[in-house]
Amino acid sequence: MTSEFVDELLQYVGVAAMDIPEHHIDDVNPDGDEYDGVPRTRDTDMSVAPLLLDDVPDELQADDGVSQHHILDSLRDCAGDPNLGSLPYEDMAVKRVKLSHLKECFERQRAMAACELLYRRTEIVIDSKCLHPPTSPSLAFDLSNHFLDFMLVLSKSIGFDAILPKAASDLLFVFNLDLHQPHRTLKSKHADLGFSLAGRVLYLGRSRGKDTVWLVMVPKAFLAAQDEGVANGFTESQPKRRNSTNMEGRHYFMLVMFIAYVCQKHLPGRNITCHTQYPDISINAWRNIRAATNLLAIKVDRWQDIPADDLNPTGAPLFDSADQIRRNVIDLDTFAMLDDNRHEIPIYTERGKRLKRRVPLCCPSRSPCGLLVNLHGRHDFFIDPTAMDYASDSEDDHAPQVFVNAFRQCGFKSAGHIQANAIPLPMVTLVAKINSNVAATAFDDGSDEDDEQGASQGPKLALKGVDCQFYNAVMHRVRGTADTHDAQRGDVTAALTGSYALGAAQKKTAARLQEACRIYPKCFLWTTYGITSMIEKLWDSQQEALQQGKKISPYIIELSSVLERALNVAHTGNTQVIATALMNPLWVGRSLVDHGTPTFPDSVIIGHTMQDGVHIPQSRWPRHQIHQLPLTASKRSQILNYGVEQWEHIYPLRSKHTRRSLVAADIALSSYLSDIKANVRAIVEGMIEEGLKSLDEDDINRARQRKVSLRMWLASDKPLSWDVKAYPPLLALNPTGAASALPKGRDHAMSTLELAKLIYNMAKHNNPIPLQPPFFAKAPSFNIFRVAIEFITAQATLADVENKPAYVKNIFAMLFDDKEINHVPWSAPPTPNVVGRPHRKVVFTHWRSTSQLLETGQRAIMQVVNAEEQAVLADELLARNTALQDAKSPWCINTLTINELPSILHKQSGPDDFLINHASLGKVDPFIIATYQWAICCFNGTNPVHMCALAVSHIFSRQAPNLGRPDAPASISSLKNDSTALTAHVCAAP
Repeated sequence: MTSEFVDELLQYVGVAAMDIPEHHIDDVNPDGDEYDGVPRTRDTDMSVAPLLLDDVPDELQADDGVSQHHILDSLRDCAGDPNLGSLPYEDMAVKRVKLSHLKECFERQRAMAACELLYRRTEIVIDSKCLHPPTSPSLAFDLSNHFLDFMLVLSKSIGFDAILPKAASDLLFVFNLDLHQPHRTLKSKHADLGFSLAGRVLYLGRSRGKDTVWLVMVPKAFLAAQDEGVANGFTESQPKRRNSTNMEGRHYFMLVMFIAYVCQKHLPGRNITCHTQYPDISINAWRNIRAATNLLAIKVDRWQDIPADDLNPTGAPLFDSADQIRRNVIDLDTFAMLDDNRHEIPIYTERGKRLKRRVPLCCPSRSPCGLLVNLHGRHDFFIDPTAMDYASDSEDDHAPQVFVNAFRQCGFKSAGHIQANAIPLPMVTLVAKINSNVAATAFDDGSDEDDEQGASQGPKLALKGVDCQFYNAVMHRVRGTADTHDAQRGDVTAALTGSYALGAAQKKTAARLQEACRIYPKCFLWTTYGITSMIEKLWDSQQEALQQGKKISPYIIELSSVLERALNVAHTGNTQVIATALMNPLWVGRSLVDHGTPTFPDSVIIGHTMQDGVHIPQSRWPRHQIHQLPLTASKRSQILNYGVEQWEHIYPLRSKHTRRSLVAADIALSSYLSDIKANVRAIVEGMIEEGLKSLDEDDINRARQRKVSLRMWLASDKPLSWDVKAYPPLLALNPTGAASALPKGRDHAMSTLELAKLIYNMAKHNNPIPLQPPFFAKAPSFNIFRVAIEFITAQATLADVENKPAYVKNIFAMLFDDKEINHVPWSAPPTPNVVGRPHRKVVFTHWRSTSQLLETGQRAIMQVVNAEEQAVLADELLARNTALQDAKSPWCINTLTINELPSILHKQSGPDDFLINHASLGKVDPFIIATYQWAICCFNGTNPVHMCALAVSHIFSRQAPNLGRPDAPASISSLKNDSTALTAHVCAAP
């Protein structure tokens, strides 16, 4: 439980809805080290950091982790997203397995039986053999042990008052200054200072050998608000993601120079100690503390009554209730000991303290029972049943809102730990008593205004409850800092990844992790026996490859990461380690949220004996829907253990030089698109202004429509594509009026590779050709293209590419394909029957198509890159082709040429390109939309007529940019506004 001592100037009594606790700022080191040249020290932390249920090991961090509130949703049978799971998972029946059965499997070492349960959706039921009823009279509860887990002291004003001793002379005071750890970060889950700590904290050392000292740079706005007496009114947006608290390198060096100056001025020739005459030192503003209570439950053999003389030796009056209004005085000699359920009837002293009337007797060596929270009754700890109907005369006075996060333990669905942004009801009473005894009264200067303000604010708080958590003591042994928590840190994944180690330091790390795994796993709970058996099988199956120095399959590494994340959830209940992108398609993520136990599809092959390896066919590994790359969950572990280069070496999307070249080309292309938008905007805004000044109502309406279309086109991410948010608005900007296609500057279409060659020949350093479309005179982007070409050529040299010009052209062609450059501005077409030089001035009213598909940039660049990158690109093409061969997998027809149409004749569903959200229907007759939807729903790929219609429509779409809209036949001109009759006429046509 966390509480906060509050300064009398800062807090007032009042019930307010508490905020949902933010994610704590994690101590994640930045990718780059800003503190080059700073000597590093290793300061051993003598005190153990307080346990946080929502703390996640760095190795198992997931960017797409599951929010913890989904666990409580699963208890209401509404967890999970149907769109994330496949139909076989939804149809699979849920099997309830008794905990005693899992215990038997573990004790008899029936590993395969435990592994086979992972193929089913299971829920663990705690049967009577493993459970003590919490209301059993044979259980003795003890709450006599209390501890202080955490305490934070903050100076009220600028200075070091928080660490200085109260006495003017304290011979025992010691402060060890350490400025060699600027990279060290502060975990501030329970240190709410009123402002964000991101980039504002510096570790200074230790006081008295155990207390860590931190220097925090406070925002000026916070100090200004404090000076004005409204410090509580200062608000600063807290970061939603995990930001590092350590300050920037330049700020660190500034502080080091300042401290050095102060020490040189005041302490010449002496060791560094605290300066005793520091000015303006005042009392502490407040402290943050964490109080821990140890609750024990022991199975009792029998009870022994305490004699009345020993229970109340002074003869003071005793009562039957702690309520001072409703209680009655009792006669201890005649007052009953037990009620009808054989539970002890409590008695209380005059101050409301309960007295024990019996002593439990049991074997001294007997261990206490394991205590877990029933997640179904989680709110009973915080909501008073007598205050369910909260009423208030003030509209601003709302009932307190309690947010509870549940953390399953041992894979149980409804038993585990909880974390809340409130304190339990018994502690609320205790805090209220403390406030009533020690809180100061409001300051009164005699003015009526202050009287009214003080009356409205009420008495001031001395102590305020912040949050609490209930957890079993076993959590201290499975947390990230515990020695028995190897699997929780992803060590198996890291050890297997070590087969890809490059340098000496990485190989040393790999050897250390592999040696640690030889004693792993040692011992786990019965419920995780199946997971640990799979990890053991997977680890043993790769021993020979590791000893021979071979590289482990990336799919094995990813599978080990999935297993270790599932094991972490079983031990800690923290769903933030679930990498949903990979683990949901493998069913593991959904099953952990729905039931608390993992479930694997039959694509994960476990084998029939412990000697069989664990693997999954590459063809059945989940892949990204767009670029079809294998999904991954081990990125975090690999980067933390071996660095970014190690991750990129195992999973190269592109080589380092190709990635840098694509970035340079992207910068140049972005500049070119900005130039096009600026010129089109200038032209169209002139037409809009002229149209709005016209007296013709049609011209005014057309100008308004162009204004809307211009806004839509400028906001599009791909302004030169066929996208519905880009192409229709661009058509509407045509100065000649409505059209079915852009005016063509040249009838002959070009490919993106031809466009890249043209740009290269104009912008290359040696012997460039004269400037011509698609570049226009004085275009700022032209110079950027020249710099980009020079940079990409240098990257090609570093990559030992033989044909550097081809490499540069293919880089641009690949980017044009990715950015969907389907047309570019061009010059006006040649005037008929006129001899002379063709027009070269880009007019932005004529365009040239780049839809000719001679060769894509993806295939072209494979001819010039090295063999390793060729293999990666070939795998991407193979993945796309494999998905295309599946009759039921999603597919797109836009990327296919007409010659490739036979490859999709086996498809049973229509292409994703034909979905209604890709159609620019606008506000039309609902009948047209209904007809459109009917055609999509009724498409049947097994019907030859339907596939023929699909092929014809695709051929027509390829030719549409080169075709003009024909005039409507006279027979249907009269049916223009009657969609039903028009559809009937088309259906009746031969």
